Amino acid sequence: MRHKGNRKMLVIAAAAFCLFATAAVSAAYWTDRIELGASVSTMDIGIKYDSDAAGLGNGSRFQPGESREFGFTVKNDGDISVDIKPVITIRTDKPMTGNGSLFKIVNSDGAEITGYDVEYFDASGNTVDPAGGNAFTSVRYILHDEITLAGEEQKDAGLGETADTKSFNYQLKLAETTGNDFVNASAEMTVSTYAIQHRFRENGEQRWLEFPAAG
Repeated sequence: MRHKGNRKMLVIAAAAFCLFATAAVSAAYWTDRIELGASVSTMDIGIKYDSDAAGLGNGSRFQPGESREFGFTVKNDGDISVDIKPVITIRTDKPMTGNGSLFKIVNSDGAEITGYDVEYFDASGNTVDPAGGNAFTSVRYILHDEITLAGEEQKDAGLGETADTKSFNYQLKLAETTGNDFVNASAEMTVSTYAIQHRFRENGEQRWLEFPAAG
C-alpha cells in the first residue's frame, strides 16, 4: 500500500514538473521574441506643399493698392487622416503699420480675407499690438477653416475622409495707404500648416502640430 502511494505521488510530481517546464519554455520563448523584435513607430502625419508664387519672385515690384495672385497645395502623405489649418506668414525688412505701409492677404475680389487669427511680431520676434500705430515686421495669418485630408491608411467617406490634397488661392496686396517709408522694401512669404488627428479629437484643449515647425 505504501509502495502504491509513493507511485501516485511520483505521478503527481511528474505532472507538476511537466507543467513547470512548459511554463518555463513559454516564458523563455516570449522573452526571446521581445529581445529579438524589431523596433516600431507610431502613426505618421505627413504634410508637404506645392506652391506657385507667380509674380511674387525677386525683382517683382508692387505699387500701393496692387495685388497679385499666389497659390499652394497641401498634401497629406502620412498614414492617418488629419484636419489642417493653413498658416501664411509675411515678413518684411522695413516696419509695417496697421494703418500705413502694409502687405495683407486678400481674396479674388481684393477684399481682405475673413475667418482667421492674426499675430504681429517685431524684428526681434516679440509680439506686437498694432493698435496705436505700433510697428511690426511680420504678420501671421492662421486660417479658421478646418479641412480634412485623408491619410494613406485612413480613407472613409463616412467620416469626411475623401481627398488627400487641397489647393488654396489668394492674393498678396500692398495696401493703398503705403507711404514713402516703404520705398525699396522687400518681403518674403512662407506657408505652414497646423494639423491634428481627424478621428478621436478630444473636447477642450487640442494639440495642433505645425508643419514645418515655426522658427
